[in-house]
Amino acid sequence: MKIVKHLIFYLLLVLLIFSVFFAFDVNEKKYKVHFFTSYSCDYCEKVLKNAFFQSSEFEVFLKNISWIKKAEKTNTSHGTEFFVEAKKPLFKISSHVYYDENFKPFFSLREHNKIILNIQNKNLPLSTKQQAILISKSDLSKKIKSLSFFETEGWILDFDDYKVLVGKKELQARLKKIIKLTNKINKKDLKNKFLDLRYPKGFVIKNL
Repeated sequence: MKIVKHLIFYLLLVLLIFSVFFAFDVNEKKYKVHFFTSYSCDYCEKVLKNAFFQSSEFEVFLKNISWIKKAEKTNTSHGTEFFVEAKKPLFKISSHVYYDENFKPFFSLREHNKIILNIQNKNLPLSTKQQAILISKSDLSKKIKSLSFFETEGWILDFDDYKVLVGKKELQARLKKIIKLTNKINKKDLKNKFLDLRYPKGFVIKNL
């Protein structure tokens, strides 16, 4: 009889131990968040972590944040994983507000050193958007403070002390022309000046 009791006791003990390990294995299935960004943003990660641990509606949170480009949820054998990608700022609108790669405005938690883009018509045609990107990737990009587009005149580039009107045609050639001109003309002579490069065989300098 004692042997039977001992067997039952050990059997229950084994079952208890198995149950504990099984429960521990379930708890080991974690929720993971993978955050992808082209720039460093510790505060972005902090906001995501706080929302993840404090909110029961983490998916809803991801869908309603303007600086998140894409958020995907994947269920694996190890648990649930979220893949979150931040939007890449292309142009600046104002403090912490930028245009993304699709020229849609969004709020960024971090300030970025980007060219300020001023446009009257928010629905720019594709060709005009491509021109804006061309200017932002030119050798002048680090010197340009702001970029403005007008339906009649075209593009106006605002530098520290002067402005340049490049229009809407032959944009690449005119950008190279700015570099040649600024290398030849004394910087003091450019102060408070307005350069119009729309002339095929020359340019016009006016006072601002």
